[in-house]
Amino acid sequence: MIVYLVLLGIWGVMVKVASVRLNALTVTFVSTTAAWLTVVLFSLPRLNFSSRFGVSIAVLCGVIGGITSIIFYGVLKYAPASIVIPLTTLYVLVTVVLSYALLGETISLRQAAGILLGIAAVFLLTT
Repeated sequence: MIVYLVLLGIWGVMVKVASVRLNALTVTFVSTTAAWLTVVLFSLPRLNFSSRFGVSIAVLCGVIGGITSIIFYGVLKYAPASIVIPLTTLYVLVTVVLSYALLGETISLRQAAGILLGIAAVFLLTT
């Protein structure tokens, strides 16, 4: 997990540099293509398409991810990375609410407190 966090931290700085120098569509195309090639190298021998529903949902996830990437890189061109990237972590709130409403997942008191602290942290980081 530490490697993941460090890589995302480095990515946050690099993506700002790229976003200032290129338009959102170019940054999205280049970074997504590079990500796709990386995933291909690691996953090709282990792919499993046995669930059509799973594949359909994965395709939809890719479409949504592409749209959100274009929006993200567009916003990042004009706003500081130190504000944009913490704000994007608020997507977790949407995931929690939808998981509760659509998947029947529960939210414990501890998780609710964590969500509130996360909101507070983003507020403190961006103001």
